Amino acid sequence: MTINYDRILEGETFPYELVGEEKVKESLSRFVASARYIGTPFGKTCVNFGSKISLKEYVQNMGIEAHQATYLPDDARNDIVKSLTRTIHECNSKLSVIMSTAPLASVLLQHRKGISQENLVNELEYVYNELNARNAVFAEKSTLTGDLSSSMTLLGEFVKKKRDVFEPMVSPKIDYKNILMLAYYKNSLVHIFLKEMIIGVSFLGFGKDTIKNTGVSKERVWEKVQFLSTMLDNIFVQESIKIKNYEDFEATVDFMEKRGIFFTEGDLIKYETPKNENNGLLFLCSLIWPFIDSFW
Repeated sequence: MTINYDRILEGETFPYELVGEEKVKESLSRFVASARYIGTPFGKTCVNFGSKISLKEYVQNMGIEAHQATYLPDDARNDIVKSLTRTIHECNSKLSVIMSTAPLASVLLQHRKGISQENLVNELEYVYNELNARNAVFAEKSTLTGDLSSSMTLLGEFVKKKRDVFEPMVSPKIDYKNILMLAYYKNSLVHIFLKEMIIGVSFLGFGKDTIKNTGVSKERVWEKVQFLSTMLDNIFVQESIKIKNYEDFEATVDFMEKRGIFFTEGDLIKYETPKNENNGLLFLCSLIWPFIDSFW
């Protein structure tokens, strides 16, 4: 079962849990204090149910009788848990839907110094088009204008507006939780773009001058893709969204070229600054950079 929210109720404390602080325990006083949220807009909630997973059958399919599982060595039991975890993640990713706040958060986080309303609409439209091109499932059919209006209302406490410019509301050591919450909403897009994100950041890693002027061979990009894929293997555990082999890599490169992320000349991958404001390469990289940064 998956539950997707436009806005989560725990937004006040959840960011602190993400950085390691102890979860705030529920209490009568907290329950009473939550009355202040009555009338506060929280948007939609989307609940999807998948097929049930029988633990007994799952273990038996691995060649282990259920009554033997308790007596297995720790390593063997850990292997079962890891395998089951990946299976559950795989099922959840297929059931997850895109809520209206996710595309908006992804755009806002690319523009920490602010973005005009006109450019925000243009970039948001670009993100929606890219999601549709990858057959992403949305919580409901809606209009871009309607989504922007409702999503901005839901994310209002994390965003400030000066005239017609929107930007994440961040003050050093005070409002970092706003960035964490915007990232939380943005991350629901990651499984849709994962292959392209890894290829994009591997390609950009050769430097802007190189990818623009001389280009980079597919083999050299593939080497970096393999390294990053291995490094991130325990973060993105769904097998269906990973680059499986070189053929899969080439197929993804071809798709990215069709989407205008970059272009190829023979065996070289090259980049040209887009004439419009929609930079697909930087968008893909912005989705994965925080995960890569966490390793250093």
